Amino acid sequence: MKKYIPYLIAALVGFHLRWTAAHLAGADYSMNGADIFVALMCVVMVWSFKGAFLGERRTSNVHARAKRHSGRAVPQRKQPEDMR
Repeated sequence: MKKYIPYLIAALVGFHLRWTAAHLAGADYSMNGADIFVALMCVVMVWSFKGAFLGERRTSNVHARAKRHSGRAVPQRKQPEDMR
């Protein structure tokens, strides 16, 4: 459940963002469908930020490849009989 908390917070902030901005500007505003869109965009921003910067770190597979190939002889290239 803990991994959904940032998304929930982003949705709540996004849902109330336009209403808060309108209230601070002194405008009369009521919530509509655009606020749902802003909430979804805030969730998408959190999702993309977490994926781009906080995602699982992948290490290079160079070392794994070296372990797989260690101790094995390198196969010789076979040439056609007419090229020898």
